[in-house]
Amino acid sequence: MEPAEDITYFRERIEDLSEEITMLAALLDSDIDETIFEIIEEQLLVVGGSFGLREFTQIRYDAQKIQRKKLKDANLSDWKNIRGPRPWENSREYQEQQRTIQRDMQEKGL
Repeated sequence: MEPAEDITYFRERIEDLSEEITMLAALLDSDIDETIFEIIEEQLLVVGGSFGLREFTQIRYDAQKIQRKKLKDANLSDWKNIRGPRPWENSREYQEQQRTIQRDMQEKGL
């Protein structure tokens, strides 16, 4: 090879390598960007999930507290067990029977 051909060959080879390096750098940048994005996304899920879990847990405890307060305030000494009719019982007959029992109790003063 003559020196001029050597220089042209090396220039073309350098340009080809430069293009390949540019393409690899762009590819690496996109991979790094995707990796960083995935890491940030996972961290947001972990941290956001813990905050969400805390809120839902607090709602549950608040609901239990309200339920306990309702039970505490309820007057259970006047509570009366009222049974509904069974599926095989005629509901109208059962209701009439219950009404007569209530009337009898009111007449007796109980």
